[in-house]
Amino acid sequence: MLTPQRVPDREIVTGNGRRLILKTYFDTPDAGHASLTAKVVEGRLREYRRHNVLLPETRADKLRGPHIEIVVVVDPATDEAVASLRKIHTTGVALEVLPSYHRFEEDGEWVERGKHALRARAANRPVVEIACLWKSRGVETGVKIELCKAALQASVGRGELWFMGVLEAEYGHMLREYGPRVIHTLGNLLEMRDEEFASDVRARPVMLDPATFYDELIDEIVDARSAPTPDLQTAAMRGVILQDYLIGLDESLLSDRTLRRLEGLNDGIYAVHA
Repeated sequence: MLTPQRVPDREIVTGNGRRLILKTYFDTPDAGHASLTAKVVEGRLREYRRHNVLLPETRADKLRGPHIEIVVVVDPATDEAVASLRKIHTTGVALEVLPSYHRFEEDGEWVERGKHALRARAANRPVVEIACLWKSRGVETGVKIELCKAALQASVGRGELWFMGVLEAEYGHMLREYGPRVIHTLGNLLEMRDEEFASDVRARPVMLDPATFYDELIDEIVDARSAPTPDLQTAAMRGVILQDYLIGLDESLLSDRTLRRLEGLNDGIYAVHA
């Protein structure tokens, strides 16, 4: 049985000095966030329509309930939600109940190797599906990173494994940013045939493991540096991402090996040798 724990609000200061508030809560009737959740729902519908993901007439929002954890960034000046994502929890229930898992299973877009990889990592661990990621037009990209970082760091502490049905354009972006060692591709692109999605929207099943995220990102940096033709630009970009995701993390959650690798990375030890 899932026992939600209150997560303290925290402030985010953007690159241009804008002060925002990050909130995390479960979608329970007694959470006291009904008004904010309505803004989260409307924001997601607005942005998904703007990007031609949802049909203009779509009004429903099925991902609601006490098993849904909402992570949202709020502008205190306007009290509006400017970015959000949701975690769909599976504690005590089968993976098949996850919306994207069920959809990929139904449409036969799983690669058996990918399904086996997910189940192997999911053994005796809580699994969450990451869904409904959006940010308002004009909001800095860094806000989206802060949103994902907060969700990931919380999952490191809880031992959670991430599963996602990632939209085609976002999938390409994630691969470029993090690399294939971090973004584990589990299957083929699936056309999202549904009453709410536009006809050409496609998604792919993906796994990201917060427990190995930092080591896998280090691996990506090492690979880029030590390639026959070193890709220092990619190594630098992923190094910046790694530094961002380390800010605010409780280092006691990292293994001694990971901490040593981080020190070695900073000292240049991993420039040639993994």
